[in-house]
Amino acid sequence: MGKGKEHVGEGEAATKAREKASDKAREKARVPTAFEMRVYALLRKRVPRGRVTSYAALAKALGSSARAVGGAMRRNPFAPHVPCHRCVCADGSLGGFNGRMRNPKKERMLRAEGVRFEKSGTVEAGCFVTLDADEVDGT
Repeated sequence: MGKGKEHVGEGEAATKAREKASDKAREKARVPTAFEMRVYALLRKRVPRGRVTSYAALAKALGSSARAVGGAMRRNPFAPHVPCHRCVCADGSLGGFNGRMRNPKKERMLRAEGVRFEKSGTVEAGCFVTLDADEVDGT
């Protein structure tokens, strides 16, 4: 059956869940773009356990946009080898993870690696890694 057509006896929510699972399978099967590979390489090279960077910092180092970096993280087929959970918003809030905003798993993973948090729930400023554009060569 094509997209949008319900199976006999299947409700709308079940149809949407089935279609979403199909979309995720297609997404995992795709080959990462050259840009995505540069994002993953820089993240792996420069952001160790216990530290984070921001979507904006990665974007600046790569000459791109924070949205493009976020899209690359969302499509990361190499997790946890490429630790996309170490990329957060510039204000220290966690941003998205595993297709959802406010995913508690991201915070648990970061805490387990030693990332420190403020009482407000944002990442402490001292946990951020500074990235420079000149580090990108060859990634």
